[in-house]
Amino acid sequence: MGKKYITEIIGNEFCYWEKKKIFLQAPTGSGKSTFILQNLLNHYRRKRWKLLILCNRRLLRKQYWYQLVQQFESLSELQQTVEIKTYQELASILMHETTLDKAFHGYAGICLDEVHYFYADSDFNAFGTYVLFQAIMRSGINRQMIFLSATIDCIKPYILKAIRLLQIESYQKPEEDDCPINRSEIFESVSYPMPQNTYTGIKCFCVPDLEALCMQIAKSPSKSIVFMDNKAEAGKMVDILVTKRGIKNSDVVRLSAEDMEKAECNPTINALVMANKVLPKILLTTSVLDNGVSIQDSEVENVAIITESQISFLQMLGRVRQESAKGFNLYFVLRPASYFARREQELKRLMDAFDKFANRNLYRFRYEILTELWNNSSELADLYRKIIVPEPEALELLGKTNQLIRISYGDTMLTVNLFSKEKSGDMYLTVARFRQAAELDPVRVVYEQMRWIGKTPEELEMLDGIAEEQRREFLGIVMKIRNFTKEQMQETKEMIAENLEKIKKIKTSYEIVPLHWKNYPKSSQKKD
Repeated sequence: MGKKYITEIIGNEFCYWEKKKIFLQAPTGSGKSTFILQNLLNHYRRKRWKLLILCNRRLLRKQYWYQLVQQFESLSELQQTVEIKTYQELASILMHETTLDKAFHGYAGICLDEVHYFYADSDFNAFGTYVLFQAIMRSGINRQMIFLSATIDCIKPYILKAIRLLQIESYQKPEEDDCPINRSEIFESVSYPMPQNTYTGIKCFCVPDLEALCMQIAKSPSKSIVFMDNKAEAGKMVDILVTKRGIKNSDVVRLSAEDMEKAECNPTINALVMANKVLPKILLTTSVLDNGVSIQDSEVENVAIITESQISFLQMLGRVRQESAKGFNLYFVLRPASYFARREQELKRLMDAFDKFANRNLYRFRYEILTELWNNSSELADLYRKIIVPEPEALELLGKTNQLIRISYGDTMLTVNLFSKEKSGDMYLTVARFRQAAELDPVRVVYEQMRWIGKTPEELEMLDGIAEEQRREFLGIVMKIRNFTKEQMQETKEMIAENLEKIKKIKTSYEIVPLHWKNYPKSSQKKD
């Protein structure tokens, strides 16, 4: 039996969704956006309604736009039927308005694509996630709302809670002429189960460090994509690839939020959103490409993912469509226990700060908070910005407590960012678990991440990386040593000693000992 897509599962049921709030959960590549742009949007056209599509990345917004270009021949009809905005655009509007009522005027329905964004980005964008979410729920509750994501479980409880609270406080305005769909208490949840063969075409490899990863993708004749959380590490990889591996500058492109504004990145961006292709030989990308964008490029055979977040991992992996790539190599990079120990300490400090404020009246700490927030360069200020967020009192919904600090203008208050608290707590548990695994052997962290996609430890191939390359060079030198002069012999001995020291350092720093499947704890052999 072939793969089923969302359109086949839903059929014509969407014609009866007018008074419902819909949760649409399905793996990446199952046709969620295709269903919205074709089936649902055609229904809206027939009804002469207008749909607002919200998404979390500018690249995804562009991709939506070029898909709409294929469906409409009249710009006026397109504008009357659908509009696409990013969540960041709505947040900018909310900065100058107390509600989103005006922004939602004229829309019969709202499609919230990649809705896990409110959880995933909450620790560095408090206003644009926690505050914006509550504003969207308040102003959109009397419209049809469709929530889409492959990883919806992290935010679904908050959506349900917000709707229940809005029902309790009866926050509903009289029906308006521009909104033919009224608020309803009826919910529909369409869940598409993960097919068992989703990741069968993926081969898993493990390398000891970034330098070894660079070696692997540099020598590959195929295209490579590296997803990572850390912009500094992306810069480090560019330097290694160009200076040590001889890759041309034009063959390596780095995409981050800052890089998106650079003119030299435009060809790469256009290829992604218009042709779903990777233009350079090697693409290094941060979170700007972790959601929504579909890459359908058969020349992509190498994918590396460097993140501790399961949600980010699955979203990043889902960007490359396996049916187009015909399977690919998935690379993991080992991290020592010391790395996870540092991350655990950082998150522990953050959770202690949350505990300090979460269940108490923030007014007690007003001078401490305001003083630190005023000092933009302090480490404590950065910490508080993840915890405390300014919010119009009229929008407050999820955390109705006495956590109010009145400031000198309007009805703005400071409140605890509950989304960041939830995400930070989840990451704290994950990193603590990874640290414990890495203390035994760093490769066990890789085994844990492989379980996210149903892979077992026996499916992992360990690559020695630089050490293996150095051994090959050593053998080549030995074959030529017969005719060396005395000076050449001395130089060769020094180089061999230096290379062997490097091999030793790689081995001892990560304790890379390939574990046989039969020796791995039985409790970890079970699949999810």
